[in-house]
Amino acid sequence: MSQPQKRILLLTIQPPGGSGVQGLIFTKLCPYLQQQEWEFHFAGPSPRLSSVLHSESNFPKENFHVTSNISNSIHYSIQRNRQPNGSPLRLLYGLLQLTCKWLEKLTHHNSTAFLHKGISEAAEKAEVNLDFDLIAGKSPDFRILEIAAELAQRHGKPLLAIYDDPHGQRDSEHFYPDDQIRQIKVLKQATNAVFMSPKTLERYVESGLIEKEKCLTITDSYPLDPELYVTQHPQADLSVRSEAQNQLTIAHLGNIPEWRPMDSLLEAMIMIRETSNPIRIQLTIYGYLYKRARQMIGDNRLLSSQLRIHPAVSYAASHAIAESADILLVVIGERHVDNQPSKFFDYLGHKKPILAVGPPGNPIQSIIENLGIGVFCDVRHPQSIQEGILKLSANYSEFTQSYLDHEMAIMDYSAPSVAKRWIAILDSAYTKSQMESTNRRLSQQAAHYGPPPPPNPGTRGWP
Repeated sequence: MSQPQKRILLLTIQPPGGSGVQGLIFTKLCPYLQQQEWEFHFAGPSPRLSSVLHSESNFPKENFHVTSNISNSIHYSIQRNRQPNGSPLRLLYGLLQLTCKWLEKLTHHNSTAFLHKGISEAAEKAEVNLDFDLIAGKSPDFRILEIAAELAQRHGKPLLAIYDDPHGQRDSEHFYPDDQIRQIKVLKQATNAVFMSPKTLERYVESGLIEKEKCLTITDSYPLDPELYVTQHPQADLSVRSEAQNQLTIAHLGNIPEWRPMDSLLEAMIMIRETSNPIRIQLTIYGYLYKRARQMIGDNRLLSSQLRIHPAVSYAASHAIAESADILLVVIGERHVDNQPSKFFDYLGHKKPILAVGPPGNPIQSIIENLGIGVFCDVRHPQSIQEGILKLSANYSEFTQSYLDHEMAIMDYSAPSVAKRWIAILDSAYTKSQMESTNRRLSQQAAHYGPPPPPNPGTRGWP
């Protein structure tokens, strides 16, 4: 393999190696990006200091330009959450966290500004030493993207703006951008902007933040590593179970905060359990579940018998759990019609029917319905979710068969395919920036020397 010819520096709040979604996006792509002509570098906080769960990344260590500007209160919070509940160390780290919070408040210490300063300094040092061909910034948070823009402008480098989520408030109908003037400034500077959702792109154009011609979209991916697809426990074939024995094991991998409400799903589970010939459902959640939902489950005997909540697990363990489940659950908040959860794309490699609960019109809906690999239910209506679960149970083998019928289309979301699209985006942005640079130079020369003189009379070509 020939040596990479070009380098990109990506500023992000979650570099590869941590458990955050932003880092995992590129961890999955790593084996395929390294076979290309672009060399990926990352600037951000140290995953070992900033992420509860972390692992070694396959990117070379010299490609990471990280900062240790992690405030003590956050450092001890990370340490506390790495300890089991009830352990003496968890209690000790909790006390240290509270003490540091008090001291930081007393001294007017700003944890966010401290981290941003460290990322800016790490990125500046990396640019001076390595002279990157392209600078990229990832939002959220938006300030990281802004720091990337400042670095690119300072060194005369092209900027690629990447939006995982929109910067602003949104509901099912509208988008209300935050820091509108600042966003316009950054996006005007950017050679291109890459959005992880076509709906977010559409909203940014409609809001007048950017011209459509500068916009591109891309999705997350699912990995092909065979070690992630090993079943921990033998799984029965639902298609040959008798109706009386029909049990669905449903898994949700990841946190469910308040803005991903579970009310309608819990009501649907009660409705199914109370029918004359109920499907037996066992839903297991691996990660944080907001307090009100926990209370709803604890106060209802039927729900308590059907749900289990476990702490978050490592990325590899989450795939083993997904491989053992019958159905994989995606929950999208009612306001987030633009959101495409990364877990949805991770699920695709397991070839399991998907139960997606979200707002109608979300981009995930069309993917699921076009591929026939699951059901998309209205997050606002328990009856929609009830009907979706019944449909999955009654037609389970048809949904699994759809993975085979649409194998080539699904492969478009695999890590190798998405990595190729990233490389094509970088090539396009770099080529465009070179052309713009050439045009600016020619314009400056024309302004300095003036227009060329007309030909002398009598010379060839004179009328």
